[in-house]
Amino acid sequence: LMICYGLAAAAGAFRIEPLNAWAFATTIILILQPYQASSLSFWLSVLATFGILASLPLLGLIKYVPLKAITVSIMAQLPIIPLIGLYFHQFNILSPILNLFALFFLYPLIIIGFFLLLPLPAFLASFFVFLEEELSIYFLKFLSLFDNRWNCLPVYFSLEVALIYWGIYLVCLIGVLRFFQTRGHRRQKRGSGYFV
Repeated sequence: LMICYGLAAAAGAFRIEPLNAWAFATTIILILQPYQASSLSFWLSVLATFGILASLPLLGLIKYVPLKAITVSIMAQLPIIPLIGLYFHQFNILSPILNLFALFFLYPLIIIGFFLLLPLPAFLASFFVFLEEELSIYFLKFLSLFDNRWNCLPVYFSLEVALIYWGIYLVCLIGVLRFFQTRGHRRQKRGSGYFV
């Protein structure tokens, strides 16, 4: 849905804001599939996507690609910590780094998934399904290597504490984004002198 929103923006020649596309996609999904409102996986995905999109202004300030990747991974984790505390009661401290390694498994899965959307002969479709299943098995085995007590912190959230956390998270996020926004405007004003 976010891609469709972006294509419509390009066709209509209007500027797209990533968080507007996120809000639009989330709203449409909840209208078309209201049962998603009670789905933990839906909210984990929605909040992680929000964290990634909220990190976009910060990424422009970071020059090193590995540091950008770690920033995106951490920003994806921050909004989902309360849900992890509410439902799982433990947080894997290696998860920001594991997310980076997970990309090596997920990109092939996504590409194979796109091939499965095509009308393929039965043998080719079954081959792609086999590849998808094998990669998924290896991905889950990889993740299970890090599912230990030594790297999991106990995290317990009540609903009230989760709401307070999200409130503080949003206030801090707005503050950081405002800081970088005003800093960018100051640089533009300094650079826009008159030449004679």
